[in-house]
Amino acid sequence: MPLGLAHRVDACNAFTPDSAASVERWRECVEKALGLDPTDPMTRIHMGDLRAIDGDISGTAEEHDRALASPGT
Repeated sequence: MPLGLAHRVDACNAFTPDSAASVERWRECVEKALGLDPTDPMTRIHMGDLRAIDGDISGTAEEHDRALASPGT
């Protein structure tokens, strides 16, 4: 997820003139990471944050709950 984190920082700190494109690249990284390991808590937190950006607050809470319930947390 390091690449996804880089896109997140880029988008959230407006280091780019096209934050929407950075959010989409971040989303692609998160979705790929979840495909590899759907129980990874850090990836679940990233997905929750993406859902917050989309305005899906209940989805955000659900993803954060999944992160807390993941093995190794």
